[in-house]
Formats: sequence, structure tokens, C-alpha cells
Amino acid sequence: MKQKRRKQNKQKAVADSIKIKLGRSLRLTGAVSAFSIIMAIVFLLSISGDVKSFRDSAFSASDYAWRARQALLLIESNLLKAAADSSGEKTGGYLAAANTASNDLISTVTVLAKLKVATKEDMNRINDLTMEMSAVKTNMMAKASLNTEDGYGKVKELLMNDFMKPADETGLILEKISERAAQSADHFVFWSSMKSYASLGILFLFFGLTVIILIRTSKSIINRITAPIDTIKNALLEVSGGNLDIELNYESKDEFGTLADSIRETITELKKYIDNIREVLKNISEKDMRNGIEIEYKGSFYPLKVSVNYIVEFLNEIIGKMKEMSLQVSDGAARMEQSSVRLANDANDQSGSVEELAATIQEISEAVHINAAHAQHVNRFFDDSINEINKGNDYMREMLLSMEQITEQSNQVSEIVQMIDEISTQTDLLSLNASIEAARAGAFGRGFAVVADEIGKLAKGSAEAARRSTELIHKTLEAVESGSELTNRTANVFEKIVKDSEEMRKLVDGIDKACSKQSVTLEEILKAVHQIAEITESNSAAAGESAALSNELLKGTKTLDSMLSEYKVGL
Repeated sequence: MKQKRRKQNKQKAVADSIKIKLGRSLRLTGAVSAFSIIMAIVFLLSISGDVKSFRDSAFSASDYAWRARQALLLIESNLLKAAADSSGEKTGGYLAAANTASNDLISTVTVLAKLKVATKEDMNRINDLTMEMSAVKTNMMAKASLNTEDGYGKVKELLMNDFMKPADETGLILEKISERAAQSADHFVFWSSMKSYASLGILFLFFGLTVIILIRTSKSIINRITAPIDTIKNALLEVSGGNLDIELNYESKDEFGTLADSIRETITELKKYIDNIREVLKNISEKDMRNGIEIEYKGSFYPLKVSVNYIVEFLNEIIGKMKEMSLQVSDGAARMEQSSVRLANDANDQSGSVEELAATIQEISEAVHINAAHAQHVNRFFDDSINEINKGNDYMREMLLSMEQITEQSNQVSEIVQMIDEISTQTDLLSLNASIEAARAGAFGRGFAVVADEIGKLAKGSAEAARRSTELIHKTLEAVESGSELTNRTANVFEKIVKDSEEMRKLVDGIDKACSKQSVTLEEILKAVHQIAEITESNSAAAGESAALSNELLKGTKTLDSMLSEYKVGL
């Protein structure tokens, strides 16, 4: 503590020494600056006096010499005009103008006499010449007032002989005065320039000394100012880097000391806030959220206190709700596990039933396929039978036609037999007549009698054969009629069989189509049943997974309950 106080006293002595040196440097700088300003004012006043002297002497002399020469020229010009005016109308005016110019010349010469540029001899000579020209002018005006030719001739003579000579001499003197004024002006400009350069040199010298003193003083001031600034800056850099365990030892009664005190107080407050927040966060990390920030936070740090306390309250509320939700989730997970187990069992039973249904539908589908195949076979059989029956029916029709032909031919044979019977009767009568005639012929008719007897026998045999043929033909006709009737009946039966077969074929064809449709429908049903079986198996697997997940969720909720029970909340 003593060492710290000693160090502070030393720093205070250093600060006071700095103030003394700084004041001395500033006073020296002020003195040099004031002397430079005074010298500048003196030089400016000197230059101002020289300028005034130049204006009152050389510049004015040159100006008045020029005016005098101008007045002299006006006198000469007006007198020449008056001498040249033969009519005399404007002579008075010219003479009046010459008189005015003469008065101006006199006043100008009077002023020149007062200036120091013209010499006394020159001014005396100018005065003498002026008086001489004035006398000549008076004489010329008197001559001109006569308004006679002789008078005008005298005016010209006086002008050329008596006036122009002193006028020219006066002009030469005035020209010398102008030249002397110009030389004086050049001399003034030269020495004024030299004086200005000397003044500027002296001013630059003092300015350089002032700048050097200011630079040295500025460096000293900067060094003395930047030393505490560097100390404060380094401390602030440490603070900006997150290091609050620093010692800012600079102390003074000036603004830097006040700034250092403010920074030390700020660091102390920040350390207090950070230690307090660290304590609260440590409690939160140790699962103790019963206490928030209780100390006072100033200024812009107050919202930080509000935010941290809000976070603690929010965590208390969240953990409380999480405990409630954990209980609800645990209860729901237990019920979900039971439901998942029942769902898995029901899904397994449903899967077995669906598999049995699929097997049954598969058998029905196969039976329908077989029935469809049989129906197609029967349909083809009926087509073949109908074709054969149609052929038999055609054969019966042909047989009927044949029987009709047989009947017709039998009738023709019967007619032929009847004719044979009649021929045999006639032959028998002829044989009887031949026997009678042979008997009449006696011995000559024996051979003829034998022939007649044979013919008679033949006639009797033919008659018997005709009788038998007739009987046979009648029996044949009866058999043909009976066969024809039977054939007609058989043909009718065949036609009925054909019609019935056509109807049967249509029915079988309908059965075939229905079986095909049923087969397609059963295949679609079988596909749907297989899909249902897959979905059922997927549901069964999902139910199993759901049961497992429910079990895991139940375990997780128990773990969550165990973890949440470790938190201490202020509810």
C-alpha cells in the first residue's frame, strides 16, 4: 500500500513537473511570437512611412511637374490659337484659357517649390521664367485687345520671340525635375525593396525560431500528452481484449487523471458485473436456477440484468413445462407402446388372413382359368359338332333327294313291270292261241305247239316275275316312304339339334367371356390383395418398429425425468 502511495506521489510530482515545463515552453513560444508580431508591426509602419514620403515627394513631384508642363503647353496652344485667329472672334476666349492655364502653372510651381525633389536654383529660375512669361502674356493680351492687324502681328512676334524661349526653358527645367523625381522614385523603390527583403528575412528568421520552438514544444507536449494516453490506450486495449485484471496506475488532477479514474471505476464495475453474471451462469451450469441477478446494474447495463433474469425465469418455466411434458410424454409413450403391440398383433393376424384370402382368390382364379379353358374347349367342340351336324343334315337332304329319285324310278319300274305283266298276259294269250292253232294244224303244228308251250311258260314266268317285282317294288316304295319320313324326321331333329347347338354355343361363348372377365377381375383383385398384403406386412413392420420406438421413447422419457429431477428451479 505504501509502495503504491509512493508511486502515486512520484507520478504526481512528474505530472507537476510536466506542467511547469509545459508552461515555460508555452511562455517562451508566446514571447517569441509577440516579438515577431512587434517587429512585423515596426517594419510595416516603417514601410508605410516610406510609402507616404514617396507619395509626398517623388510621386507628387512627378505628378505636379507633369501638370506644370501640361499647363505650359495649354498656354502655348491657346496663345498660338489667339495669334492665328485673324477674325478676332475667338481671340478673347483663347486668351482667357491661356490666362487660366497660366494661373494653374503658377499654383503648380508653388507646390513644386514646397517639395524636396526640385532644387532651389531650379525653382528660382522657374519663378523668374514664369514672371517673364507672365509679363509677355500681359503685353500680348494688350496687343490682342487692339483688334488690329498690327496688334495681331505684334502678338505673334511677342509669342515667337519673347514667350517661346522662356517657355521652352521652363519645359526643360520641368523635364529635369520629372527625371529627378523618377530617379528618386527608383531609389525609393530600391531601398524600399531592400528594406522589405530585410524585414521579410528578419520575420522569416523569427518565424523559423518560432516554428523550431513550437516543434520542440509540440514534441514535448505530445510526448507528455501521449504518455498518459498510451498508458490509458494500453489499458483499454487490454479491456477490449477481455482482460479486466489490469492496473491503471496513472493519476493526475488533469483531464487524463479524471479519464483514468473513470476507466478504473468502469473496469471495477465491469468486473463486478461479470463476476455476478459468472456466478449466475455457474449456478445454471450446476443445474441450480433458483437465484438470478440481485445486485444493482447502472445505466446501459440494466437491460443486461433484466435479460439474464428473464433467461433464468424462462429456463425455470421451460424446465417446469418440460417436466410436465415429460410426464405426459411418458404416459403417452406407455399407451403408445401398448397400442403399438396390439396393432402389431392385429397386423400380423390381418396379414395371415390376407394371405389366406390371396391363396383362396388364387385358387378361384385358377379354377376360373380352367373353366374358361373348358368353356373354350366346349365352344370349339360345339363348333365342330355343329359343323358335323350341318354336314349330316346336308347328307340327309341328299338322301331324301335320292329316295325321292328311287321312288320316282320305282314308280317307273312299276309301270314297266305292269307293262311286262300285260305283255306276259298277251304272250300267254298268244301262246294259248298258238296252241290252239298248233292243235288245229295237227302234226304240222307240233313244233309250233312246243314253242307256244314254252312261250306260255315264259309268259307265266314273266307274269310271276312281274308279280313278284311289283310286290317287291311296292315293298320298296313302302320302305322308301318310311325311310323318307324317317329321314325327314331325322332332318328336323338335326335342324333342332343345330339350333339348340347354336344356342348352347352362344351360352358357352357367354360363359367363356364371363370367365375371361372374371379371370381379369380376379387377377386385379389378386393384385389388390397382394398390395393389401404388402401394406399389411409394412403396417405390421411399422407397428413393430413403432412398438420398439415407443419402448425407446419410454426409456428416453424416464431418462429425461431423471435428468430434469436434478434441476433446482425456483417455482
